[in-house]
Amino acid sequence: MSDVAPLYLQLLGPGTVWIMVHCGGMCGPIVAGLRLGEGGWRRAAMHLALYQSGRAVPLAAAGAIAGAAGAAVADLLADWGPWLTIAIAAAMLVAVMIRLGWLPWLRAGDDSGAFAARLLRPVAGFAGRHPRLGAFALGAALSVLPCGVVYWILSLSAGSASPLHGALLPVLLVAISTPPLAIAAGAGAAAFGRLRSRLAWVPTAALLLSAFWLAMHGLASLEYVPHAHVGKVMLW
Repeated sequence: MSDVAPLYLQLLGPGTVWIMVHCGGMCGPIVAGLRLGEGGWRRAAMHLALYQSGRAVPLAAAGAIAGAAGAAVADLLADWGPWLTIAIAAAMLVAVMIRLGWLPWLRAGDDSGAFAARLLRPVAGFAGRHPRLGAFALGAALSVLPCGVVYWILSLSAGSASPLHGALLPVLLVAISTPPLAIAAGAGAAAFGRLRSRLAWVPTAALLLSAFWLAMHGLASLEYVPHAHVGKVMLW
């Protein structure tokens, strides 16, 4: 567990800040539009749990595959892992600059809503006839939405070099993202949209924090900067 502890620390530390605001801001309006929060709190909790389970299963499978792939190239990761971490941090920094409009020639395509609509069409009728299984199916369908957080967590799964931990990391991500999605499910799409517009700066700040943490982790692994600790917990 000691080899993968920094991966869990990254997810539970700055990753949690990023996930809480990013998932609420990006997937929150979709969840609000699915109206999972209607019919009383017990029904809403059950449908949200089924929806999140639908997301967790394919993500766990993808994480296990990524972990197995990481195990297959474990020697390469040992040598190049810190450089890969720095490269991911650099990609995150580019994403921050795009969000801030500093790289106008690189504009982020935000077509997740249209892509989600295309995914929903074949399962919407089924979900209407079978609400419980339909909620699970909707979660599974939407788990393949293009998402920077998912790409990031799969990179952590690959870094674990373990199918078990590779699967557990995405499941933990889904668990962390449940509170903001529960708030979205209980709010109207319009109300949540207004809240998202007021907090539009938060995902950028959280993404910048994650990029900094990753960069410092890679640089510390290469011994370019000293490791930092809070008590017995290593930050990087």
